[in-house]
Amino acid sequence: MNSEATTLALQRLHASRGQLTAALQPGANTPSPMLGMAWVALRAWWQQQPFATAVRLLAGELSAQAAPLLRRHPLAVVAAAALLGSVFVAVRPWRLLRVQLGRWVLAQATSAPVLGTLAAMLATLVRSTAAQASAAAPPAEGPAPP
Repeated sequence: MNSEATTLALQRLHASRGQLTAALQPGANTPSPMLGMAWVALRAWWQQQPFATAVRLLAGELSAQAAPLLRRHPLAVVAAAALLGSVFVAVRPWRLLRVQLGRWVLAQATSAPVLGTLAAMLATLVRSTAAQASAAAPPAEGPAPP
């Protein structure tokens, strides 16, 4: 009976550690390593932006002020979201931006900062893959260190 309790406790401890690891490592719970690296790079980029702190403070204040209102009137919030969505669909802003957005994306994709970021992400991927491969490789046989 004692061994069953110990086994159950160890399983719960292992599950809890896995959840903590996933929560503390940015990008660890993404489906692929590339998405995880992209998420980490995006977060690092965002932290360097001059307005990141202001947006974070504004979001916290908005959340604190809006949360009680949203809890008191949930149906009104759903109705407002439906109205806003229907106006968005009726206006069709994506039709107005199609050509301009395509030009902007092309200009951004060929800019030096974006190409540098992609090169850094690729280098990081190569380094992490090499580190994982060397960690998984069996140790080389040779004389034991003194």
